[in-house]
Amino acid sequence: MVNGNQIKKPHFRELIIPTLKILSEGKEIHARDINSKLTEELKNNFDVSTKQDHRTILEYQAAWARSYLKACGVIKNPVRGYWELNTLYKEIEIEPEEVIARARKSEVYPLPPLDVKSENFEKNVPSEKHISSIEKDIFSIESNNEERIKKLAEEYENNNVTLFLGAGVSMDARLPSWPVLIENFEKHILDEDDGKREDFFKRHENRTALTQTRMIKSQNPGKFMDSLKKAIYPSDIKELDENIKNSNLLRSLVELIKPIKTEEEFKIKDIITLNFDDVLERKMKESDIKVNSFPESQDALNIAGMPNIYHVHGYLPFTSDGVDIGQINKIIFSEEGYHDIYNNPLQWSNIIQINSFYKNTCLFVGCSLDDPNTKRLLDASKIENENENENKTTIKHYAILEKKLELLPKYIVEKIESLDYDNIEYSYKSLFVRHKENGFEIKDEFRKAIEDSERFEIKKLDDYFATLGVHIIWVNHYSEVPSILKKIR
Repeated sequence: MVNGNQIKKPHFRELIIPTLKILSEGKEIHARDINSKLTEELKNNFDVSTKQDHRTILEYQAAWARSYLKACGVIKNPVRGYWELNTLYKEIEIEPEEVIARARKSEVYPLPPLDVKSENFEKNVPSEKHISSIEKDIFSIESNNEERIKKLAEEYENNNVTLFLGAGVSMDARLPSWPVLIENFEKHILDEDDGKREDFFKRHENRTALTQTRMIKSQNPGKFMDSLKKAIYPSDIKELDENIKNSNLLRSLVELIKPIKTEEEFKIKDIITLNFDDVLERKMKESDIKVNSFPESQDALNIAGMPNIYHVHGYLPFTSDGVDIGQINKIIFSEEGYHDIYNNPLQWSNIIQINSFYKNTCLFVGCSLDDPNTKRLLDASKIENENENENKTTIKHYAILEKKLELLPKYIVEKIESLDYDNIEYSYKSLFVRHKENGFEIKDEFRKAIEDSERFEIKKLDDYFATLGVHIIWVNHYSEVPSILKKIR
């Protein structure tokens, strides 16, 4: 309490100037030392002790202040955890509001005009090297994509890429998304009885989907595999094969995997998939390419000259009639399956993944990167790489992700006239197409606001994935992925 009033909680806007004051000492300072100095200097003015998750609110807001200052080039982060003031701004009075505005637009904080009559004119003129060093730190989705695709192409050329595939790949062949798969499964296993299904959900609506599938599975073990297969695939094999034939993404993946010249080795030898289905195998067969498909450890015996597809969550091909009930425990589709892979570090699927993360460059396609076990293994492999590289963070993996409107602050989207926020379509790109077709107009200033906000929001996500050792190649819509894969090849 100060003067009988509750101490104010700090906001990053109010920490910009104090942070610059600390960094003005002219040396690299670790984030924890910056936080300690801010805590000491501001303890009489702000709440410096209340926790938010694992750190104080002040430390959380201080991290945001540094992010904004870095985003407009005022400070630098040369080594993990360490910060320093950009020397070009050492004698310049910085305005917090200008920092925020420039950062949100990914623009360099303006330097004042130089006095040509000054004795120190030539000394004070920033060199091209200095200017380019600032611009290098400014986040640009387009230039980052270009640079990342180029580096990924180099790894591909050296046969050092492992593919990591998620539900988005199967969805391109018109198989269901994860939520729809669960819904379909519950429909089939509960005898397609709407009343029975509605009663079950009413009694268990607060439980997670994985808990629900575990409950249903335990009560209906004999129907589990058959119901799951019906939930995954269309009933007609001709429909499935036609969908696979028309999938641009599957076609592009096969092109990426196979040798550039007939006499050469396969460019990609290992493919890890979280999917149960065999759509990739079918697409490879369509191209006369034989593969090794591994649903469990004892099968993982490589046959030379053939790509390996590891189904680390289990394998249920379309033609698997009469599957042994023992296969149920090899399908990771309910919570006990996830518990097993979390608790057993020597589980074969964990070993396959962590070895790939550690030894190769992985390209995630069709993955949201939300799977907690995948993130856990990425962290584990990253720690090993950091230990070998003197604690320097190594970002060696890549993922292609779609920009989504849900990334944008709601107040930005609500500024668009005649728009129902809750019914906005999925991708950023489709917003403009859909509403233009429906006769809606988006004002230019709102479009610019969205673009600025999008860049800043994606920068935060980009930084987050970097902590997992993954660079993101951002696309407006998932239909752009085949063109990205073509550039890699």
